Amino acid sequence: MAIFSNPEVNVRRFAASRRIKLGAFLLRFLAFVLCAAAVIAMVTSREHKRVPVAIPGLRSNVGFDRTADYGYSKAFTYIITAATISAAYALLQGARSLSSFYLGLETGGECFSWFTLLGDQVMTYLLLAAGAASTEVVYVGENGIRPTATWIALCVIFSKFCKHVVASIIFTFLATIVFSISTILSAYELFHRYG
Repeated sequence: MAIFSNPEVNVRRFAASRRIKLGAFLLRFLAFVLCAAAVIAMVTSREHKRVPVAIPGLRSNVGFDRTADYGYSKAFTYIITAATISAAYALLQGARSLSSFYLGLETGGECFSWFTLLGDQVMTYLLLAAGAASTEVVYVGENGIRPTATWIALCVIFSKFCKHVVASIIFTFLATIVFSISTILSAYELFHRYG
């Protein structure tokens, strides 16, 4: 009991608590920005081209109009959905962290701290799954599948589309790392305060 009545210890604990709250806010803000960037990069990935096809016996090439769009792949629509959900979660939790930092209020207690920890973990796994699924699709688009199928490398034709998709995947994996760090911080805060 003597430790808790010591004003110097209480001041240090208060300062440490404020640093954790500020760190939580900054991580959530960064996660929001990265998720929003992932969504914007993916949504703006549409590219339209006239693809030439050489037909033996004809002197001129025949062309077909083709469009590359994120909507043609379920993995790309999944990354948009996962990043949007994660951005909304990061925005709400960031607002809570910021209000807790400035007002010094404890929001929600132990139950809400568990919710935050589990929410951070769910967002981490959601983004990781979306990034992994999209990475496989980009790999096929970059390299094609030659030995077993005649799928050509689409990124040779639709380079702008592929650059946007790769940027979106990079932002998604960076957001996954930020949510992982946020999960560690949430666990520390939960078990330090209530454990």
